[in-house]
Amino acid sequence: MLYNVSIMVNLWGALTSRDVRLLKRAAALLKYTPLASALDFHAVLDEMWHTVQEELDFTIEANNIAEFKRLNDGVAYADCPATFPKWCTKNVLVMEYIAGHQIDDADGLRADGYDLNEIAVKLVHNYIRQITVYRFFHADPHPGNIRVQGGKIIWLDLGMMGRISPREAELYMGIIRTIYDQDVPALTQTLLALGQYDRAPDQQALTERIGIFLHKYESMPMADMDMGVLVDEFVQILNEYGVSVPSLTMLGRSLLVIQGMLTSVSPDANVIEIVAEYVKNTALSREHIEKKVKTIAQQLVRSGEKLTVLPTQLSAFLSKANAGQLTVNVKKSWSDAARAAQSKLLNRLIFALLDCSLLFCAAITCLAPLPRVLGLPWLALVFFAAAVAVTIALFDRRRWSV
Repeated sequence: MLYNVSIMVNLWGALTSRDVRLLKRAAALLKYTPLASALDFHAVLDEMWHTVQEELDFTIEANNIAEFKRLNDGVAYADCPATFPKWCTKNVLVMEYIAGHQIDDADGLRADGYDLNEIAVKLVHNYIRQITVYRFFHADPHPGNIRVQGGKIIWLDLGMMGRISPREAELYMGIIRTIYDQDVPALTQTLLALGQYDRAPDQQALTERIGIFLHKYESMPMADMDMGVLVDEFVQILNEYGVSVPSLTMLGRSLLVIQGMLTSVSPDANVIEIVAEYVKNTALSREHIEKKVKTIAQQLVRSGEKLTVLPTQLSAFLSKANAGQLTVNVKKSWSDAARAAQSKLLNRLIFALLDCSLLFCAAITCLAPLPRVLGLPWLALVFFAAAVAVTIALFDRRRWSV
């Protein structure tokens, strides 16, 4: 039997760990650059080393292909090449040959009668599903790795795949859903649950900052949104509050690449708009409704368990109230922004008092029998000059703005 196959042979050889150690030594110099606070270069190199090892082992890619094909088995419009396991080794990968059109070949696709907008929508839907449902997704979705053949989107080069936990997948979906619902407090909580930080950020101030960011894009037509600028600005806001979400950066980068592909395939298509529609449809799906009902049922069970101890707690509360033993602790929480404003107000008050003191001293020393400069005792002139300097500082808006 004849097969039309594609054969990949590893001619690279092994990349030695010594090369990685040398790169890490060079990366140590980068800690003195502004990027050091936002990026862990050693972690990036470790990830690169791990990825290269996977890329050079074709048995891993063969297993990835089998898993990807299984997960997309029920999807009519997405697939990947079949492999021939008996001919695959660590250095040789034999798989089905895929012809068709590269996904950004708009003219070729149009000539074969494809609906380019439909391809764009299905591409984004499948990729979001890979992340939020399969939790196993293509980590390098550039145009050369995606083709269209036989009415299907074919994903190629599955050597580099990403995996996330069920919790991360749920949080990703939560981020998309809260952005769609414009629920800023819930979005902030989801980001903090997903992110990493050394010190708990000011949640109230971060929520306000994210609210301003979303409001900025709320009235903007989706066709005018620049995905790259949007992702960069969002990540920068999180970095300002010391929150790092590496996987969110990765997701943003992948969506950015896909948005670039859609520009060639269907210029009118927009990733954000397609994702929003996906979230809307997912919220009405049977699977999501069943999951929601299950979550509500679990919450009701927990609430029922708490109700069983409520009479005992209420009785203890009333006993203390009758005995006059109730204690109320009041804790006032100040945000970092409020503390900064209070501190600057206090400093300004101190400057004002200092200004008054200098003017008072200048007035008193005007009658002192001291050598005169410009008609005034030299000490009085010094006090006046100092008072003028403090007054200028007092009315400098840049110094006191919050």
